[in-house]
Amino acid sequence: MVRIVLLDSRKLFRVSLKSLISSFTNCEVVLDISSLKEVPKDYDFKKIHLVIIDPASIKAGGFQKAQNFFNYSRIMVLTDLIEREHIMDYMQLGISGFFSKDDCPSQLEMAIQDISNNYDFEEVRLGSVIRQSLISNIKGMNRKKFSFSDREIQVLKLVCLEKTNAEISDILGLSVRTIESHRRRMIEKADCRSMIGVILNAIELKCVNLNATNTQRHQAS
Repeated sequence: MVRIVLLDSRKLFRVSLKSLISSFTNCEVVLDISSLKEVPKDYDFKKIHLVIIDPASIKAGGFQKAQNFFNYSRIMVLTDLIEREHIMDYMQLGISGFFSKDDCPSQLEMAIQDISNNYDFEEVRLGSVIRQSLISNIKGMNRKKFSFSDREIQVLKLVCLEKTNAEISDILGLSVRTIESHRRRMIEKADCRSMIGVILNAIELKCVNLNATNTQRHQAS
């Protein structure tokens, strides 16, 4: 069971979202709050798998405070603000998912299940503009080059084509568990917190050519 906390200042929205999430498979909203002050004293944070936050609902600096508050949990940002600068800020903070309130419920369910399976949900629209903007922000950082195996590069290119672990598994004829292992190894090699960081560092350091071939694009379509 995925145990979830909702943090949003709008009660009507929280009630509606709680009802929606409760209809998802193996998902339970155990706490819905408008601020961190509403968290019960001596609450067992280790039992929380995911915290869904609208950063607009908390004061300046409150987002990082919430991250520290729920440091045993993964964080998903659920917001109306999908401008490039906001996406960049939250990705650099190491969140596990970024989701727009305009997206459909089935996508939200997939995002929650992905995060509960311990890998980041790439519903952040990794377009070239976002990648290049982020790269400009990490120029000059002292990072060591790394290398990936041919199989890891195949997986990474399919991630760039916004394929899920299950879809990559079907395309490459490997188990989902194997795909997850490849992703974890790449994150470790690149010394990053997520696959987003792996992609950005690979591009910036020119460690990997991430341009998909026509064959790969056909397989992924």
